[in-house]
Amino acid sequence: MTGVELRFAFQVTTPLFMGGADPTKPELRPPSLKGLLRFWYRAVDPNFALREAALFGARGDGGGQSPFRLRVEPLDQPATVGWADLKPEHFNVGRDRGTRNGLVYLGFPFPMQGRRGIAPGHRFVLSCRFRRPKAGLTPELEECLRAVTAAAWLLGHFGGAGSRARRGFGTLTLVEEVDIRGIDWPDGRALPLISRLDSPEQATAAMSAGLRTLREVWFPGAWGEGQVAIRHPHLGARFDHRLISGAVAPGEWGKGLNGLGRLMQDFRQRRAPDYQSVKDELARVRPLDRTPERAAFGLPLTFRYGSLPGTKPITLAPYAERLRSTHERHGSLIFLRLLQVGGMLHPLVTRLDGAIPGNAPPAAARGSGRRLQPTDGKLLERFLDHATREGTPS
Repeated sequence: MTGVELRFAFQVTTPLFMGGADPTKPELRPPSLKGLLRFWYRAVDPNFALREAALFGARGDGGGQSPFRLRVEPLDQPATVGWADLKPEHFNVGRDRGTRNGLVYLGFPFPMQGRRGIAPGHRFVLSCRFRRPKAGLTPELEECLRAVTAAAWLLGHFGGAGSRARRGFGTLTLVEEVDIRGIDWPDGRALPLISRLDSPEQATAAMSAGLRTLREVWFPGAWGEGQVAIRHPHLGARFDHRLISGAVAPGEWGKGLNGLGRLMQDFRQRRAPDYQSVKDELARVRPLDRTPERAAFGLPLTFRYGSLPGTKPITLAPYAERLRSTHERHGSLIFLRLLQVGGMLHPLVTRLDGAIPGNAPPAAARGSGRRLQPTDGKLLERFLDHATREGTPS
């Protein structure tokens, strides 16, 4: 098919666990990658509801095919890696029940699944090919090009692919500027390539400049103005990102992930008042009436207490008030990853805007049929400040 093509060159930076029915055969699945582009497009465009179906396709009445075809072109033969190959035991700190391990913390439940992933270092091109318009660069075509380019840029600097992508696995790094074929579109190179920069200070400034281009030029508008509050993750007023101390060499990505995991694990461990309030519920000392703060990191959330033998774990999940029952999942607004800058991998913590787990919708203990009161919703900002202040543990 002749036409306009955008080509994005990515490198797998941390083990990527994505595949089909056979967990021992990882693969970069085009439908999954297109779904990621859709996710980041929804995050960047306040008016996504008006344009999403036309850009990415939709089912049912009013839907149609996407105007572009996505293809994955490997640039080398990917090696695969299993959980044991990561040697997570090297990062154990402490003994017995007091053992902490940031890599295991971020990678749960990989140790129990027997899956294999794509090893770091694999390079591939994500090709997005559009039908050639009769009138050159029409506004409709430029809208499509901007949507895909913005989504790929965000994926390559803030996100990841596959299982546990929000917790540092499957990190993808954009390693080349977008290759634009079949049309003259100078604005396509308006977004900076962070992996080419020399310092975290340059990276922070360039990322902020890229975000300004997206918000003020490519997708102007205000989140939530004149519409129902947007619940999915997006780049609204509460979006924030922090490059923190703890850079590692590219071959030490395991150490980098362990540092990010320890940062979150240490912040959450036995956090007051969560630890005691849930323990009191299980011990039947005092009923739990308020959502534990830690729910803001994502639901479901399970508490177990070895100090209370004979008690069952309690699992908190999103609560659908209309159905008076819990549902499966409310994903985290915190994204952890390693960002390539100046030949090193720097820890990056990103907080997206959107509905906070445990607040909208509320949380409930599974099987209780009783919603819990929300928290003040400020834990994610406190975590960002903690991460900036402390950096990752050495």
